[in-house]
Order: sequence, then structure tokens, then C-alpha cells
Amino acid sequence: MSNYLPPRKRPFTVTIVLWGVFLLGVWNVGRVIALYRQQDLLTSLAIQPPPQLQMAVSAVWAGLFLGMGWALRQKRPFVRRLIPLTLSLYAIWRIGLLIYFTRPEYTVHLRPLYYLGYLIAILFTTWVLNRQEISTRHQQKQIEQQQKTGDPASPISEKKSL
Repeated sequence: MSNYLPPRKRPFTVTIVLWGVFLLGVWNVGRVIALYRQQDLLTSLAIQPPPQLQMAVSAVWAGLFLGMGWALRQKRPFVRRLIPLTLSLYAIWRIGLLIYFTRPEYTVHLRPLYYLGYLIAILFTTWVLNRQEISTRHQQKQIEQQQKTGDPASPISEKKSL
């Protein structure tokens, strides 16, 4: 009997998370481009935080989200915990900017929507990436990598030797 498992299709919920992470990366790339193109205008208006800082931070977020999207697509095991953590930090950053740099009379009625939206996204992502089916898929990917490298500590090779 062969230990070969046919490749299964990714669950739909993981695909949603993958697209969400990818789109957050693309969104931040768009922010970098827009801030770069409007940098002179924003500097003359004394926008806070400075456009250069916003560009740098958006570039970091873009790199993180695009990298995590690629890692999720490759079924890397560390990404299951890193995506919800990074999404939480991103939410804190964006809500912090909203609270600190905007006038309360313009945003006070929208803040609960921001909080709820980020909370739902974080909880959904955490639930999707930590379900038993998903963790089993990531473990299978690790086993396949160990078999390719010839690692003797592989659980499959231990079963064969018994």
C-alpha cells in the first residue's frame, strides 16, 4: 500500500483568508504609490503623520501581507499563528492612527464599526487557520518536505521501519 495522498483542494475558507491577506498587501502597495505621488501636496499641508513615515509603514505592511500570503499558499506551518497576530497589529496601528490623528467629531460614530470589522476579521482568520483539518494539512506538508530531504525522523519512515 502506498503512502501517497492525492493533492486535495484547499478549503474555501482558507482561500478567503488567502485572498484577504493578498488584498491587504496590494492595498498597502497602493497606499505607498498614492502617498509617493501626492507627497509634495501632503507635505505642504503639514499632514500628520508625515507622508514619508506613512509610506515606510505601508511598505512594511505590504511586504508582510504579501509574504504571508505566499507562505500560506505554500502551506508553511508558522503562518497559521503569524497571520492573526499580524492582522491584530495592523488593526491596532490603523485604529491608533484613527484615534490619534483625526478629530473625534468626524470619526466617533464610525469607531465601533472599525472595532467590530477588525475583530470579526481576526476571529475568522484565527478560526480558519487553527481548525483541525487545516493543521492536519500543514502537518502533511511538513511530512512531505521531510521525505523529500530524506530526514530519518519522519513519522512515515518510522512506520515503514516497524
